[in-house]
Amino acid sequence: ASYRQALHQANMALVLDDDHVGMRIIKGFCLTKLGSTQGTVAEIDQALEIFDDLKPSRGGEDYRTWLGSGEAHMARALKHQQAIERIERRLESDFLTEAGREIELEQAADEAEGKREHLRLAEQDLRYVLTFPLHQDNTYALLDLIVTVSMSGDRPDETVALCRRGIDLLVEGVELTRETLNDGIRLSPSKKVDLQQRVDDLLGKERQLRQILISIEFARGSYQRCLEQLNALADRQLITVSDHLLRADIFEQLGMLPDALDALDVFLRLRSRLTDFDDVASETLRRIDALR
Repeated sequence: ASYRQALHQANMALVLDDDHVGMRIIKGFCLTKLGSTQGTVAEIDQALEIFDDLKPSRGGEDYRTWLGSGEAHMARALKHQQAIERIERRLESDFLTEAGREIELEQAADEAEGKREHLRLAEQDLRYVLTFPLHQDNTYALLDLIVTVSMSGDRPDETVALCRRGIDLLVEGVELTRETLNDGIRLSPSKKVDLQQRVDDLLGKERQLRQILISIEFARGSYQRCLEQLNALADRQLITVSDHLLRADIFEQLGMLPDALDALDVFLRLRSRLTDFDDVASETLRRIDALR
């Protein structure tokens, strides 16, 4: 993840061979990462140019070209979203003139159109990755595709289907990696650390996908399905403090008041380990008294 150093080495390699597909792909990935983390779009746009040049050539035969392009388009869409949010904050100001407000609204419309187009292109590229013979279950492409479809909005059923597929792949990956760890008597200490880090990364992604499912199901009132995912988080030791509060909300919606009380009690107990007594804690205690 030393993207600046990796970019430097890729550029040096391209001085020796300016048509090296692998190094051009690496350069594109690095530029996307740098543009995403440093808050600028110039690197992301440069990455998109690299991947667009690679697609019609030998680079189009490498799935990484399409994966990198999909990631770059998704990163560019996120930049448009950030710009929209900044404009929305400015529109809340009382100091804008009518002319200024009109300019901001036009800019917001342009940013929204840019976001839609980059999400469309990101989805197109990421789906293409999944057509490669050995990459129908490419976890990286699938996870990025889930984010892309989710950001597009108004496609909850498709997002749910993709999330469930992604969760199945992640659970399988965790189990296989843990088997390797448990059976790897001859594994070096550094290899064991790498494998454990992989397990942690996969579990983190699984938590994110399950929480996307929970958000979608909660928004459309499918509380039982929310509970299924929350129970799965608990069973796999991935549940967070805030998840217990959400469980309490759902139990209360379903009229399961004793369960809601238990969830609030767990929420308070776990939260007390992270923060001192505050307004949230006092409000939760009042809620517990009301439920009792």
